[in-house]
Amino acid sequence: MPVHRIRSDHRVRAACRDANKTGSSARGRTLMNSTIPSPRETNTSHAFGQPRETIESARHVRGGGKFVADLQLPGMLHVALLRSTKAHARIVEIDVRQARSLLGVHAILTGADVQKSTSSIYTMAQMHKPPLDIPLHALATDKVRHVGEPVVAVAARTRAIAEDAVRLIRVKYEDLPPVAGADAALASGAPLVHENIAGNLIMHRQHDFGDAASVFKNADHVVRRKLKWPRQTGAALETFGCVAQWQPGVDELTFWSNHQSNVLLWTLGPTLGLPPHRIKGIACDIGGAFGAKFWQPRAMVICALFSRLTTRPVRYVEGRVENLVGGDNHGEDRTYDAELALDSSGKMLGLRFSVVEDYGSAFILGPINNAEPLAQATGPYDIAAFAFDFTAVLSNKVPQAAYRGFGGAAHNFMLERLVDAAAVELGLSAVAIRELNLLQPEQFPYRTATGNIYDSGDYPTALHRALKESSYDLWRERQARAREVKDPTRAIGIGLVSCQERSVQSGTALWLMFDQEPGRNTTAAESASVRIDSQGSVRVALHSPSLGTPTETIAATVVAEELGVPADSVSVSRLDTSMAGPAMGPSASRMTVMLSGAVAGAVREVIEKMRPLAAHLLEANPEDLIWDPSRACFTIVGVPESSATLAAIAHLANGHALRLPDGCRSGLESTYTYDHPMSSMPHADGSDWGNYAPIVGHTVHVPVVEVDLQTGAVTFLDYFVMHDCGTVVNPDAVRGQVVGATVQGIATALTEELAFDEQARPQNTDFRSYFLPTFLDVPAIRLGHMETPSPFTYRGVKGIGEGGRMAAPAAVVSAIEDALAPYGVRINEVPVTPEKILNWLGNVSATQ
Repeated sequence: MPVHRIRSDHRVRAACRDANKTGSSARGRTLMNSTIPSPRETNTSHAFGQPRETIESARHVRGGGKFVADLQLPGMLHVALLRSTKAHARIVEIDVRQARSLLGVHAILTGADVQKSTSSIYTMAQMHKPPLDIPLHALATDKVRHVGEPVVAVAARTRAIAEDAVRLIRVKYEDLPPVAGADAALASGAPLVHENIAGNLIMHRQHDFGDAASVFKNADHVVRRKLKWPRQTGAALETFGCVAQWQPGVDELTFWSNHQSNVLLWTLGPTLGLPPHRIKGIACDIGGAFGAKFWQPRAMVICALFSRLTTRPVRYVEGRVENLVGGDNHGEDRTYDAELALDSSGKMLGLRFSVVEDYGSAFILGPINNAEPLAQATGPYDIAAFAFDFTAVLSNKVPQAAYRGFGGAAHNFMLERLVDAAAVELGLSAVAIRELNLLQPEQFPYRTATGNIYDSGDYPTALHRALKESSYDLWRERQARAREVKDPTRAIGIGLVSCQERSVQSGTALWLMFDQEPGRNTTAAESASVRIDSQGSVRVALHSPSLGTPTETIAATVVAEELGVPADSVSVSRLDTSMAGPAMGPSASRMTVMLSGAVAGAVREVIEKMRPLAAHLLEANPEDLIWDPSRACFTIVGVPESSATLAAIAHLANGHALRLPDGCRSGLESTYTYDHPMSSMPHADGSDWGNYAPIVGHTVHVPVVEVDLQTGAVTFLDYFVMHDCGTVVNPDAVRGQVVGATVQGIATALTEELAFDEQARPQNTDFRSYFLPTFLDVPAIRLGHMETPSPFTYRGVKGIGEGGRMAAPAAVVSAIEDALAPYGVRINEVPVTPEKILNWLGNVSATQ
């Protein structure tokens, strides 16, 4: 008698019962400090590393994207904002009478209206201990604190009418002295940006890891540099936009937006006085974010209030000038006093720096920009001691948010500038000083001075491969020949940097920046749902938005890797926030690791649900079955010709409940929540910040430039990047991330700066003054792939989204300084513009 005819067969029944336990809840299992369990099945890769067109690209190049501006809802109103032209002024009077009488205008809001209807926007000021009294409202209330701050909002039948109404509004201001930067903020008697706190200095932190003071006191050599890193912005292709629709009677709010994170639920709800389950967020396609669109944009509150007031859907799409002048996309704004201690041979012993950061007029995301880089504080080098002194101030600039890298690009710039300076002062080559100090493969996993773990790496091999594949020695020979000729019109420079790309933040160390107790830590989970229908087709539902990165492609590739189905046959969709599980979404190069872990976890739970069904079909013991992804079927161990295919199992599971073995239910689906694979708690005394970004990639950049000594123009002769992001999921996607980020880093080094005058007025209000590079300005970037899989993640993957920008500014500046080395030029800032180069050359000539 076949086994499936015996109702008391406890093996299949027990297998069904165990399979139904896994992933049966809406949230699945959450495993802290663990990875996806290793399957019994083969680890041979079936889909990873294969060149494949990304799912997202195919849709977008055919015009199939659905962006905020594409939405058309019946009766929708459109918002325009009156923004301040003053950096610092008290609001005396607002006259909206003419605007209100304009035909087509439905509603107008001022700061007073907003203050009556909402609480202050939730920012990191509330996370501080004790909370900092730095309120931020959707519209300015008592005074304006930066040029571009929204003062009045108009909702009208069309955007054009709303803009016409804005021009009719009159605001009377009382000018106040502006605080134009960090130095002005710290000056004695400086005007207060916020009168309800004692001064403009809002944070000061000092930490010493490894007794840096003693190390520097006893060092044979100390290199010092003062460095400047001004504001830049990602200038995403699409500016911020949202549509809000209030549902009267049930007090529920639906948002369509290009917001990149579900974090908006726990920041937007308290502002509007709504519990999170009353707010539904629906993610549209996103034309880039690069750190912006992450926290709570003011316009979301404005659209929500207008929709509640008018009972209509309300849309706002940020203009390009608004985005540059008053958007939530301004990056770091800091100066460094940095030191590197070495022994007489050039061995690095300690690193320390003082940094002063200008957060602008509010306290939104700034501390992340200072905490995140400390996960890779000592870079790829074996440095035992580290210390920092951090000061944050308020000014009358746009509030600082984030820009690709969360401060990592500035930190790498600081460290690599010190390394290059040490090489010059000690008479070492740029290669030799790195060979002497790079971490060795046998040192991994490596615990850094701050306590963060580097998971894996082979930095010497990365360096030597980069030198070889970039033809580094040949370029040095060409440079030497050019210098022998002493051409007064041009000079060749070769840059070299070795940099880290920390990824997969957990947030545990962030609380130390706020003096919080260590128990108040945060992690950043990611969830995914997988379902197989009766035809054997696989559907994946992602629980977080995308910022334009190929997350759908990653999900489909992981399914293909685990199940053996073609990646292009997998259907991928996204859940809105009303149905989504814990999901932080894309930031800090986390999605490849977190999403692959979540999808793989869900798939493997589905495989385990299929096991008793396959055993039923094959009349076998479930424990004797093995999943073979090369054939997409279960086989009996030792009897590979006996198999139960995915299609056959799916057909049984989805349409034949009466044929199912006891204990099994219809359906093949699972939702899995994947927690950070390697997070740990910081020490309460701050001596060890724990693991909060331990999945660490590595990159070596070798740019070659030619500097025109008569015009200051910089031309690229070559640009080579060696990168290691662990196991490569999709080479095309990796190339897109590396090249795109590197181009942004080149722009940081050469052209981009959000400058302000002495009255705190922005000087870059459009792309005629904020210089984005075109394809004519950037080189053809050559790539080298290297893989050192992480031992802590699914298939050894790591993040890749930010490394190009984290390394390129330091690399390009290194190349330019190398070109100008015969003239004694030392570069301590970005961007390096032609005007600056000519000034430096002129200053050197004047002193000779």
